[in-house]
Amino acid sequence: MTEPAFNSGTHSLSPAARLEVAVYASHQAALERVRNCLAASEFNLHPSLLESPGAAPAEVEPSQVQIVDVHGSLLLIENVAGELRRRGIAPLFLALDEGFSLDSAFPLIFLGVRGLISYERMAQELARAVKQLAQGVFWIPRTMLSGMVEMLLARVPAAQKPFPLIQISPREGEIVPLLLESRTNKEIAAELHISERTVKYHVANLLRKCRVRRRHELALFLYRNGLLANSAAPADAALPPSAPPGRAR
Repeated sequence: MTEPAFNSGTHSLSPAARLEVAVYASHQAALERVRNCLAASEFNLHPSLLESPGAAPAEVEPSQVQIVDVHGSLLLIENVAGELRRRGIAPLFLALDEGFSLDSAFPLIFLGVRGLISYERMAQELARAVKQLAQGVFWIPRTMLSGMVEMLLARVPAAQKPFPLIQISPREGEIVPLLLESRTNKEIAAELHISERTVKYHVANLLRKCRVRRRHELALFLYRNGLLANSAAPADAALPPSAPPGRAR
């Protein structure tokens, strides 16, 4: 991901305006890393130090976003997710770890994870990512997102590709795979020998048909419907509400 580090500047938010963020980890050092990345003027942190990755949290604080130090194990996030749901709180997780593979990312998404950040990217991305998740936007590296879509499309029967639930034009069908490769409008126009204005028109149509506002959300729409086509989608695999229009990542 190429997002710039978020600069909070000199403006402080009132306590009521700060984002409520719960942090769950089995190591004190992990809690300290998160605290160092999130300014107290913008985030109200509720840290929970657990005895082990497999331990259930003694208390679950009401929060807008939950940061979980996965540390190579699904046990912690499974326990936190279960406890949140028992208390009627919908999980909105941001997972931290040394790194993420496609095999480790899929089960995390099933559990309610909407953001993935490696330890080495925390200082550059964590503050911005928490704010984006609170607005309903996923925070997943583009390369991983493309890999997820490719894997899921490979499992969808040919008769149902590329979209099982919407109608797209032949030209839109040509544009979709290029969007999934994170091509720019200019690159797509050159590849298909059409104008950038025409590309923008078809991209806007695709976003409207899929009821999303950003290109990465379009990829996640494919992810969701790929699962539905195989009757394997969990109850919480639906896209979150679209965020207000803004710069796409």
